[in-house]
Amino acid sequence: MSKTEDILKTISNLFPSCFKLDVLSLSTEHYDGMISIDEKCYILFKNGKMTKHGSGILGRHIPHVIDDFVSELAFALLHKEDPCTIYRKWDKKRLQQYPQKAFVSYVNLSKQPDMYNDTGQYANLCGQLSRAHIEVNRGDKINFVKTVNGYRPTILLKTTDQIDFCYYETRMADVASRMTQTPFKQIREFFDAQIKLGDFL
Repeated sequence: MSKTEDILKTISNLFPSCFKLDVLSLSTEHYDGMISIDEKCYILFKNGKMTKHGSGILGRHIPHVIDDFVSELAFALLHKEDPCTIYRKWDKKRLQQYPQKAFVSYVNLSKQPDMYNDTGQYANLCGQLSRAHIEVNRGDKINFVKTVNGYRPTILLKTTDQIDFCYYETRMADVASRMTQTPFKQIREFFDAQIKLGDFL
């Protein structure tokens, strides 16, 4: 008996006799490459296209600028390029070329604003809106940007507010660390060096 026949026999013993095994089909879809970040996050490549899976690289907490960085780094890793070549491209000057909306993340309020911990991010955002006489309730979405003075709801952003580029570099270093299995501190120091060099250019 072959190994495949052994497996099928084992499967048939696991199901009741009334279960029709011929409705089961096992198939494998082939991809050009895959980057596994953790148990729930991964990136697939097929026919020159990329598909991302998992909240660690998708969703409300991933602003457009971080998404662009992840895509660029993923394609570099697929083609076995040195990831440091990508880090060098993502200096402060490049971030400054992005419009403000590229840095926007959002939160969904799952409870009433006064039920959040006073020291938490949600309470902070709700408090700013409340002081500006803007009402928010459970179920509402709050768009925000990280500025050098803290998290600010986009509706309250002023022209004088400065985006905290160091924060977004840290976010990039975090995801790059998980994608490349490189210590976060090592990648973050690289970004720090980029920022310091950029200050003198």
